[in-house]
Amino acid sequence: MIRILSLFSLLFLALACQSDLAEADSDALSIYDSFHQDLKSHYAGFANEHQADSLYYRLHKNLKANSSDAELWQALCSYADALNDEHIKLYRDAEEEIFISGDEGFIASQQAFSLELIAADYLENAGLSGDMLLYGELSPKIAYLYVAALLEEDEQYLINALEALDLDAKSALVIDLRQCIGGYDGLAAVFAAHFSRHQDLVFRSRIKSGPGAHQFSAAEDYNSPAPSSPHFAKPIVFLTDRGTVSEAEILSLYLRSYDQVHHIGDSTAGALSMVSPARFLANGWRYEYSIQKILQPDGSSFEKLGIKPEINIKNNPSNIQSGKDLVLEGAIQFLTENYNIN
Repeated sequence: MIRILSLFSLLFLALACQSDLAEADSDALSIYDSFHQDLKSHYAGFANEHQADSLYYRLHKNLKANSSDAELWQALCSYADALNDEHIKLYRDAEEEIFISGDEGFIASQQAFSLELIAADYLENAGLSGDMLLYGELSPKIAYLYVAALLEEDEQYLINALEALDLDAKSALVIDLRQCIGGYDGLAAVFAAHFSRHQDLVFRSRIKSGPGAHQFSAAEDYNSPAPSSPHFAKPIVFLTDRGTVSEAEILSLYLRSYDQVHHIGDSTAGALSMVSPARFLANGWRYEYSIQKILQPDGSSFEKLGIKPEINIKNNPSNIQSGKDLVLEGAIQFLTENYNIN
């Protein structure tokens, strides 16, 4: 879930972090207070001016200056979890412990997906391109491309996979973004260009620029990229689940804007934004959080809600254990029933 910050935002947060550390006390209540004040000033996801203070007073009642590390950790995790944002993470490196806000759906989705099952039981002519792409055929007419992450900065890996699929001979493509952990800012647009049909406005970005709840940069527009080669404009189904996060959700925004593309599966994680650089508490614990709003053209947001699919289908662990991927089979059935492709 790596998103690259603008230099302005990086400088803004780095200077604030230096100031926080210089003034911080190391007792439990002071550490909790500094965490709260930092998020109140710089976190992009508060609904209004009062949400941060409401959380603070509700969750710190039993915390004292001499509270134990365990009690402090629990208080911080409760605060973070109440915000239901998978881009808020707390780290206790010495204990090798990580807390991720609102990740219950992600954990459940992990147990309802198996790439090994897909490769073994559903694909023919399977292959790998780089470390992040698995491709193959679901049938002679339906190509399949699994994207584990958008971390391959060399576009040639994607081009190689698309060329290996012989898309000119295919009638449809399934793009699987389930459990895709995101990646580098901008790679979603590079990926989407191979399926783009038009260059309409897809989303707007605003970055937290000051301590007030409504202090954000001016909106920056993101249009769908111009088509690039190899290009596939025939029917596409893309699949998501609660493990589809960050830059993979940005890719989902691009794909769902194209007329020939259909979205099947479960809602995405709802964590589309950029992430702050590492922040540190006085006791050495570190954390990070969202500093950006991704907005639809109408001003609404998928943050914390996730992007809902056109057709909702979910696996459960028992499906996987019995050798069935109902989501993938639903995609094949959709293409058969709506496009007569099998």
